[in-house]
Amino acid sequence: MKKVSMIMACYNSAPYLDHMLESILAQTYDNIELITVNGSSSDNTSEKLRSWVQAFKDRGYGMLNIEKPGSSLNDAVNEGFRHFTGDFVCIIDSDDYVSPEYTWALVRCLEDAPACGWAKCDAAVLIDDTMGQLISKNANRVSKPYITDDMIRFIARLDYLDGWTIMMRADYLKRCLPDLRLPDAVSHEIALIALLSANGSYAHIPRVLYYNLRHKGSGHDRYYSAIESAISSLDSCIYSFNKSLSYVDMEKDKRERYETAFSFRFLKKKFFLAHRLGHCDICDPFIKDLLLSLINNINMSAPENTLDNNSAFYCAPIACAALINIILSIPLSCSEDDLASIKEKGFIIYGAGSYCKFILPALKALDLEPIEIWDKSAAAGDSLNGYPLINPSDARPHSPILIMLSYDLTEDILRNQLRTIPRDAVYTTDEAESILIAAFVKKYMPDKAAELTYVGKERRQPAVN
Repeated sequence: MKKVSMIMACYNSAPYLDHMLESILAQTYDNIELITVNGSSSDNTSEKLRSWVQAFKDRGYGMLNIEKPGSSLNDAVNEGFRHFTGDFVCIIDSDDYVSPEYTWALVRCLEDAPACGWAKCDAAVLIDDTMGQLISKNANRVSKPYITDDMIRFIARLDYLDGWTIMMRADYLKRCLPDLRLPDAVSHEIALIALLSANGSYAHIPRVLYYNLRHKGSGHDRYYSAIESAISSLDSCIYSFNKSLSYVDMEKDKRERYETAFSFRFLKKKFFLAHRLGHCDICDPFIKDLLLSLINNINMSAPENTLDNNSAFYCAPIACAALINIILSIPLSCSEDDLASIKEKGFIIYGAGSYCKFILPALKALDLEPIEIWDKSAAAGDSLNGYPLINPSDARPHSPILIMLSYDLTEDILRNQLRTIPRDAVYTTDEAESILIAAFVKKYMPDKAAELTYVGKERRQPAVN
């Protein structure tokens, strides 16, 4: 049985270590070594790590604890790279935990896909609230399995940077990083995404196998608690990606496409974050200058459709997505007739959560407003932003339905709340986003509309009333 090496950096991790270490010992895979690298922890992290050595030995696992005072996260990962002996390598966070099938499923995936150098699973984000309860944000997330070498598309559609959901073949890691040392002053997660994606194909497992805990004081908590810091980190993230990519021998044109994909995707995420937290508006010089430069660069042919201050901020994420699709020729998941169809028939939005609230102003700016919004928690007389809010159990479908959720639960929805509605009348979140991109291009970039590529199926557009 091939060996899996797990590298775990630790810093003041004592309150969370037991959960992670217990989840490693519960793995269904039997050949694992854990390498921990402890920085300058001021709590009892070192003592707690040592107390687990015998349990790992009894399980038949190796456990190497390394003390490296003053080390950064990158230093810790590099130290782990120096000591691992496994055939597969993964990097985990000390304050998270993994599913029992985490290592087995990733190893099996790579063994079934010998051409792939690395594999990736899905993750659930868990928030530790003030009552100490864990609230899962996307534990039921559904993804489609695939194997691909189209890394441009992978980067442009990247949801989040999560090095802990990745398992690498050791020989592939050494090919991507011959000296087994990540570049200095860069995020190890961004560096890994850049290096691994630039060198070959990967396989994706559509299962949640990793649980990322965001608690008060964690890196993620600090990141998301201050929008100013989140936005200001944009340049450093792009710098990390581009610097890491400079270590790869690749053609100039390909390198530029990788850099463009990452830059626009990350910019879109920042716009989304800024809007959701309500900390900045179109008057913010950072937002305004970036947005205007993006719009000007596409050389719009219809001045009367230029984004004004009211619509620009709301449409900014869609603008970035549209630019990604045009620059990188990424196919849209809808058909060319879908936009005309929902304009003609009107449409209903399913899901009244944060994603719906975020997208409603953009829909208005694009002259696309829903007839009503469905949500399973809606009560009689509810409304959202002036639109009727209706419980699906009390509603009769009379128009196409666009699912607007921050993660894809489409199949479950179709089987349950929407089981009586013809499938061709329901647009998944990915399809709905593609329709919005097409709407943005047709309104604000009409000379670029012919460059969009549609891969969605032609719909019969059945009557739904």
